Amino acid sequence: MAEVGNSEFAKINLTYTSYWLRYWEDAIGNLEMIWRENGLLKAMIGKLILVLPIELEEKLQPLQGQRISILHTDILGKEWLIRVLPDRRQETAQVTANLCENEQILNCNER
Repeated sequence: MAEVGNSEFAKINLTYTSYWLRYWEDAIGNLEMIWRENGLLKAMIGKLILVLPIELEEKLQPLQGQRISILHTDILGKEWLIRVLPDRRQETAQVTANLCENEQILNCNER
């Protein structure tokens, strides 16, 4: 979690506006960092800073550095759904490898 005295944190905090997801909105991106501010949890996902309930801290802490999706729902007991997404670079490499195995791309060795 970022320290308030951290210069990187201060720069981020001044540069970006915080956003609270409305029902059925989601955010997708790399979870760069999380920190507490004024009794709330803030999470930097890509270039977006989300304001989240403090209760999500335990779930998000181990996911820092990973590509995630957070969905805000109106479902009782499932208000915040979080899932880890595959890294796009790995995904692209796997698709290319699969196509080469199936001989659907010519000159696979020239990648």
